[in-house]
Amino acid sequence: MVFQLHLLLLELIPGGAKKSLSAAQAKSLLARVRPRDAVGKARRRVAAELIGDLERVYQRSKEANKKLTTVDTLGLLCHVIATPANVQDQHVAPALLYEAADRGIQHIWADQGYLADRLIAAAANTLGITVEIVLRPTATTGRGKGFHVLPRRWLVERTFAWISRCRRCARDYERRTDHHETIVHWAAIMQMTRRLARLP
Repeated sequence: MVFQLHLLLLELIPGGAKKSLSAAQAKSLLARVRPRDAVGKARRRVAAELIGDLERVYQRSKEANKKLTTVDTLGLLCHVIATPANVQDQHVAPALLYEAADRGIQHIWADQGYLADRLIAAAANTLGITVEIVLRPTATTGRGKGFHVLPRRWLVERTFAWISRCRRCARDYERRTDHHETIVHWAAIMQMTRRLARLP
């Protein structure tokens, strides 16, 4: 869709258009174009429709939910907070850390989304939790591009894979974040009870 829009803008605008355009920028560029021939008018109409589609996709991505979870070393769910996709992880981290402190967790591995000195210091001083950030490998660490298993990161990804087996968690059906959290809890409960049922 984006590639097709870029090609249309290249054909419509005499000087061309840069590749990295937002929908608003593309809309303002298209507003200045006034083609006189039938082909140009048809291209302008198709470009306007594509811009409208892109705006709807962008709006939907902001309304989507994302899950922020704490899991134990076995990958079993401890706590989940669902937020809109446009909320930064660092803003939700204090709620996750307070919940972890209530459960007696003393050490947390986190990804780079939680890399904030104030957050790590506050967790250590206030809650007594050490937060270890699992950094992605870079060229300076001796490991370059490509796939690398990150320490403890795979546990959370495996938990997401377990939860995604449930139909309601595989897609973002829920409109409210509290409903989404409840569905994730149900999926985790089903997974844990199946594990318990297999024990001798």
